[in-house]
Amino acid sequence: MLKTVRTEVRTVVRGAGRGHRSAAGAATALALVTGLALVSGCTQGKDAAPARTDDKPAVGTATAPSRALVVWTDTMCATTATLDAARKQSAQKIEELAHPTNDPASAHAPASAPDPVPGPPYRPGAGFTADSYLKWASSTVEAVAAGYAGLRPSGIPAADRLRAQLAAGVGEIRPEVTRLSDFFALTSLSPAEKTERAKRVGALLASLKQPRPDLPALAAKNPDLATAYHLAPRCVPSPGTARPTAPADPSPQLPPPADGTDFAACADGKCEIRLTPHPVDIKVGDMKLTAWVKNRVVRLRTAYPTGGSGSMTLGEGGRGTYGRAGGETVTVTVKLLRVDEANVEITTTRA
Repeated sequence: MLKTVRTEVRTVVRGAGRGHRSAAGAATALALVTGLALVSGCTQGKDAAPARTDDKPAVGTATAPSRALVVWTDTMCATTATLDAARKQSAQKIEELAHPTNDPASAHAPASAPDPVPGPPYRPGAGFTADSYLKWASSTVEAVAAGYAGLRPSGIPAADRLRAQLAAGVGEIRPEVTRLSDFFALTSLSPAEKTERAKRVGALLASLKQPRPDLPALAAKNPDLATAYHLAPRCVPSPGTARPTAPADPSPQLPPPADGTDFAACADGKCEIRLTPHPVDIKVGDMKLTAWVKNRVVRLRTAYPTGGSGSMTLGEGGRGTYGRAGGETVTVTVKLLRVDEANVEITTTRA
C-alpha cells in the first residue's frame, strides 16, 4: 500500500493541511527532518503504506532555517498582526461609540427595498455597545499577551528584544484593561459609565506603538530571520515596507549530476538529476513525480497507480520514501541544494 503524510511549516500553527480525496480517505501527520525536510499531506490509494523520512545532517552551506525559528517568526507575525488590527478596530469602535449615527441601518438599502418589519429599526443602546466593546478589548489583549508570552528566545538578539518590547507594552496596559472590563463591575454601571470605561480602554490600546525597527526590517538585515520570515505563512509586509526575501546564495555553482536533466533516466528507478524552479514530470517505475525547487526547498507531488496523490517537501540532506507493500520502495534524497536548483538522487528497491 502507498501512503504519505503531510506536514508543512505552516501546519505547526494552523493544524493539519488539506488532503486530497481518494477511495481510502486522507491521512495527515507531522514529521520533521533535518535541513527543513518535511513530508506533506496526501491521499492514499488502495496499496498505501507509510512514507518514511530519515534524519540526516545538512550538507554544504545551506542556510535553511530551523523549524523552531519558522514557528517563532510565524507566531510573532500573527500576534503582531492581531495587535495592529485590534488598535485600528478599537479606534473605529470608540469613534462610533462617541458619535453614534442617527441614520438607521436600513438607510443604506435601495429606496425600493421594502421594510419587512413595521416600526423603527432596532439599534442597541450605548450601554450595550460599550459593554460589548469592553469584552472584546479584554479578550483581545489577553490573546495578544499570551501570544508574546508563549515565545521562547529565538536566538536572534534583535528579534528577541523586539518581542520583549511588544510584550512589555501589552503587559503594561493589561491589568487596567482587565479591571475596566470586569464583568461583575459592569453589571452595576450605567450606560454612561460603561461608555466612559470603553473610552479609557480605547485610549490604552491607542497608546501601544510598534517599536522600530519592526520584524520585517530586522529580517532584511538577518539572513536566517529573512528566510524564516519568507517561509512563515502569516508574515506579510508592514505598510510601506517590502517583504524581506531569502538572502542571495553565495555558494558556488552545483556540480553537474550524473544524469543532468535527462529525467527519462529515472524510469528504471535509479537516477541523479538537476531540478530547477520549473516543475518537471518524472516517471519512476509505475509512479509519476512532479518536482521543482522553490525558496531553497525541493517540492514533489506524486500520483499513484492505484489512485490518490501526495506531496513532499525536502531540504538539503533530506530524504523521503514512498513504499509499496510487497512492491517497490522509492527514495528521494536531496544531495545538494541552492536557492533555485538542486541535485536529487532517486533510488528504488523491492521488498
